[in-house]
Amino acid sequence: MAFSRVFATSPVVQWKLAQPQTYLALCAMLTGVLVYLVRFLVAESFSVPLLVHILSWLLLFVSPFLAIYCAEDTASTKLTSLALAFFVPFNLMNLFYEGFFFLFLAVVTFLWIWCESGLSFYDTFHSHLALDLTQTELNPSKLPTFNLVHIRRPVFYVFLLIFSFFGTGNIASINTFDPLSIYCFMTVLNPATMGPMMILKLLCPMAMVGTGYAAIHRICAAHVNTTASRASVNTIQENKIHTTVLLVIANFLAVHFFLMLRDEGSWLDIGSSISHYVIAMAIGLASLLLALAGGWMMGSSTAVHIGRPEGLGKFD
Repeated sequence: MAFSRVFATSPVVQWKLAQPQTYLALCAMLTGVLVYLVRFLVAESFSVPLLVHILSWLLLFVSPFLAIYCAEDTASTKLTSLALAFFVPFNLMNLFYEGFFFLFLAVVTFLWIWCESGLSFYDTFHSHLALDLTQTELNPSKLPTFNLVHIRRPVFYVFLLIFSFFGTGNIASINTFDPLSIYCFMTVLNPATMGPMMILKLLCPMAMVGTGYAAIHRICAAHVNTTASRASVNTIQENKIHTTVLLVIANFLAVHFFLMLRDEGSWLDIGSSISHYVIAMAIGLASLLLALAGGWMMGSSTAVHIGRPEGLGKFD
């Protein structure tokens, strides 16, 4: 509800029982109950009931369906539903503070979207106001092709990706993890299932950040009231610039950690330096794939008048 309040298009936010985000919120609360029940049963040396496993697997598969295919076709409800859908599997594999980490990361991501949306809206308003005062034709070829925005968004995106990856663990947690984190799904040792579950846990926060980055591009592109052809050209040009800057940042990180590679010392130091370099190399590809996946999960959401009245979404 707090997320919808931030992205509300009107002062009143109504949560109806038939809305998918209501069911997702109930699913998120149910995951907290299941996790607490499992921890209590394990502490008291009781076996976990089969019903808990069934509910956990059911929540794992139902929550993405509700968020992607059943949510309303608006950016605010879609983002809220996707955040709750990512929270459900993450919380089911929660140990201690990780659930709070995801919530705080979601708040930061939503505030980032809100700030970028506001900055883009007022920049667009200023451009149209200047155009009306000068009474000149706006030529897309004469628009600035590079500015601070093209650096700010990729930098924040890469920072949040790294923060979400190392916030509660890294890839080493696949080899050394507490089996208690998957007791909601199974209590029998099964490495073939445990490995993908831990990877899913690591990907949930990163996927939420990627969805936020894709939402920023869609929201900011909708602020400009242009013809279809010019909007298409501007959107392609903006995507090329952001992608280029994003890859430059990723390559800079890769070169930085490449220079820090070590071939002497303890095996721990050598392995850590190699791991950091591989992770830095993978950031570029992962950031692009997560942004594409986020755009696909956003679907055809076009009502993107976020954080302001609907009447201010266009310039006539």
